[in-house]
Amino acid sequence: MINFSQRLLLLLALALIIQVTGNSQPEKKTQNYFKGFIIRNNGDSLRGYIELSSLQDRSKWLFFKRGLNGIDQQFYPSDLSALGSRNQMYRYSSINVPLLDSSELSFVRILVKGVYSVYFYKMLNLEHVLIIGPNKEVIDVTNPPWLSLDRSKNINLSRDLFKEILLSVFSNDPRLSASIENFRPDHRTISMQLIKYYEEEGMPYESYGIKNTVLIPGIIAGVTFDKLHPGNLNEVRSVTSSSPYVGINMVVKNSHSRIGYYIENSIALKSFHYTYQIKDSPITEYYEVFQKSTVNLTGIGINLTSWSNRRIDPVFETGIVLSSTLSSNSDNYKDILNENEDIVYSYLTHEKPPTQLFYGALMKGGICYNMASNKFMKFTVGYSTYWNNGKDILNSFILSVSYSINLK
Repeated sequence: MINFSQRLLLLLALALIIQVTGNSQPEKKTQNYFKGFIIRNNGDSLRGYIELSSLQDRSKWLFFKRGLNGIDQQFYPSDLSALGSRNQMYRYSSINVPLLDSSELSFVRILVKGVYSVYFYKMLNLEHVLIIGPNKEVIDVTNPPWLSLDRSKNINLSRDLFKEILLSVFSNDPRLSASIENFRPDHRTISMQLIKYYEEEGMPYESYGIKNTVLIPGIIAGVTFDKLHPGNLNEVRSVTSSSPYVGINMVVKNSHSRIGYYIENSIALKSFHYTYQIKDSPITEYYEVFQKSTVNLTGIGINLTSWSNRRIDPVFETGIVLSSTLSSNSDNYKDILNENEDIVYSYLTHEKPPTQLFYGALMKGGICYNMASNKFMKFTVGYSTYWNNGKDILNSFILSVSYSINLK
């Protein structure tokens, strides 16, 4: 017969077996999927949906399905070489994470890939930043496993110890070793310092989700060659005139994309010269107009520039432009001719034309010259067409040069 104490031991053993068995297989969590891809060890890639909650910490498994209504598949780090989101905001890889006395193959997030790659995960409120150098050794530079047996709280890593760890990682790179003072023990600062190093040295790298929005302010100057065609007049002869302009611009883009959005505001000094005549037999009225205007131009549109480390890159911009007259003066010459085309009367008037609002579209193309790290010169040519409510048409050929700084 089994006595009470033996029954209790059996119940405890059974409970332990159930607990261990339950922990050995992950429970599928809330349906919180993002569009992504997985890459198997043989190089095959699959697109589908990955459950985000599977990747919150150093993960030992994940759930994946081909469609939102598809069947869940479970994958382990040993099954995949990489995975990520389709917009490349997040990227994960399977690596051996250093633990106290060993290592464990896990999914961890990739922040930077290059000669020195940066990986990141959080576990029990601890932020772990891993660096893999040319020798392929995985080193935890923010919370080394040998510092503490208690993983329940953050460790205040001393500045000297942090520098010592980084010096061991960058021992074969004098340029990085000399910049240790600029590093801080957090994933963002470490990643940004390495990105800066790669860009200054012209070295290839990839980054994921570090700084997605890039601002590129600049100043621009140029000259336009303009022709104004008044729409309410017949037999107009318009002369092309040159007009200087100067302004500021800003490009906003995702660091992983060549496509950006720009806004530009400039002031131009426009000059227009055109003639027309009105025949009312036997009298002909001949007019010649010289108009000077100070114009504000505001444009928004799409910018296609890689802003890369290459010395020269192509540039393309297209957008819409709003033009408003800030001030204007017009000299109007009028000649009255008889039927023999002899001038019988001539006079000059000075006018201040009312404020005019033009709207239109433009296209520009050219080259972007990389002067130095994050500093660029753009040389572009373009064409624009504007209209206003009076059916006037303004055509402009544009030459411009701009200086921009990539605020990465």
